[in-house]
Parts: sequence; C-alpha cells; structure tokens
Amino acid sequence: MNTDKLSFAVLYLCRKANPIWKSRGFLHSFFGNDPGDSYPLYFLHKGYDEGEYDAALDELTPDQRARIRYLWIDDTGMDKRAYAKACRQITGFSHLLIMNSNAIIHSKNWAELYQRALLETQGRALIGATGSWEAMTSIGVTFPNPHIRTTAFLVDRMRFLEAYGDERFTKRDSYLMESGPDSLTNMYLASGDPVLVLDNKGQLFEPKDWATSKTYRSANQENLLVGDLKTFRFHYLTRRRRLDISGRCWGEEKSATGGFFLSWIPFRIWYKHLYSGFRFKFLARLLKKAKSKKPANSA
Repeated sequence: MNTDKLSFAVLYLCRKANPIWKSRGFLHSFFGNDPGDSYPLYFLHKGYDEGEYDAALDELTPDQRARIRYLWIDDTGMDKRAYAKACRQITGFSHLLIMNSNAIIHSKNWAELYQRALLETQGRALIGATGSWEAMTSIGVTFPNPHIRTTAFLVDRMRFLEAYGDERFTKRDSYLMESGPDSLTNMYLASGDPVLVLDNKGQLFEPKDWATSKTYRSANQENLLVGDLKTFRFHYLTRRRRLDISGRCWGEEKSATGGFFLSWIPFRIWYKHLYSGFRFKFLARLLKKAKSKKPANSA
C-alpha cells in the first residue's frame, strides 16, 4: 500500500437515546486535545431526524462547530450498521478512527500517535486503544479470546465494508463483530496482518503483551490512550475489586495497582461529573496535595 495516501478521519457515534453527558464528554476531550484540521471529526447522529443536532454541540464555539462534519442514520440496527454506512459515505480517507458513544480521549498527541502507527504498519494493521482476552461463551468462543475493543479502533475503511457492508446487524452480530469467532480481529489475523493496541506513549502491543500494557484493566491503566465507561469504572475501584475484574480479562496475567478510597460512590456519579468535563478540579488538587504531603519530622 502506498503510505503517501494513508490518512484517517475520526468518526464519533452519538445515539439520541444516550444522555447528553456522553457526547459532551467526548467533545470536551476532542477539542481539549485538539488534533487540528488534518484529522476531521465526523459526528454521526443515530436516531436523530435529518438536520437535527445533538444538544452538546450548542456548547461549542462557532469555530469548533464549523470544523465538524455531520452524518445521520436511523436508529434501526446496531452500532456496526452505522459504522458501515459511514465507511461508505466518507470516501476521502483510507482509514477511519471509529470512536463509540462512550469514548473519551486522554492524550494530547493522540492523533499523531495513531497516524505514526498507521504509517509504521503501512496501513495493514487493526489498531485499538484497548484490547481484551475476555470470552463470551454464548457466542462460541473460549478464553483466551484476544480482540480489539471497539471504543476507539483504527480500521481500513474498505476492509470494514468488505466484511460488514451489508449493514444487517443485530445485537448478537455486534458482539460477534467485536469478539466472536469471525470477529474483525480474527479477520485481520487470518490475513496475516497485525492486530495491535496503541498506548499513550506510542508503543504498539501484540495480543500476547496486552495484559502488561497498562492500558485496559491492567495495573493502574496509566498508559491508556482513549478510555470509556469500563476503564473509568476500573479507575475508581479498590485494588481488590480491580484484581477481580482484571482477572476476567487476563486470567493469571491479571494485575492491579493503586485503588481509590471513594470507590463506594456509584461509578455513574463519578462518570457524569468527572469523566464528562464537569471535573471537580478542587477535589483533584486536594487529593494530589494530600498524597504529596510528607509528615512533619518529630522534634
């Protein structure tokens, strides 16, 4: 593949049924870590009427809104149907960085890291911010079942269409696409192409190394590039609960460090007020100060 023609746009899926703090949180993280005009944002309205806009867009500046490109799709079918339609319409890019409704960007240079990884792999790789070995026995897979999670994945637009272009997706089809026997991950692997997790330092990890990548449910997730509800929840758990959840992903390779003493607060409260842009900055400063403060020397 000619690497001179490798480029990607960002696609964000906004479902009308979702609360506003999800789209607000994504937009806050996108423009707070602004990638510039080289990586345009396509805002896909699912379940909205043509020409109807998500209310979170009203909170942007006029310049920010002018940079967004808009798509609409009805609410029938699952998310992967929406992705297939977008792949068909967005023709000016070889790849799409698809972010689902829960995605939140954590790194200033996230777009540059994805672009570098795209060039390093010559456009042949499926690249995600998170991956897992989890298995759902109900869809015919057993542990370990390496698969790229669909929170934020960079995919060849035409390859996605070839595999899923019929747009007929039930909820089960969505699970199969992400982690089933004929998943997008397995389709890439069967072709001899890499399937990689990208962290916030630009490192690429093969499936065998995901458990130690410190991204998804690993250690303190300190290398996480793009998060979601599950990574956020993991952050606000005690270490014991973290280990339990890490074990579902990584089996004997599970790991967890840190732990949060306010884990008793329902994680959706944390998610709504911290994760979505309404951050209690004063609380963060107090916690940081408390951790760094050393006990006074006794006389």
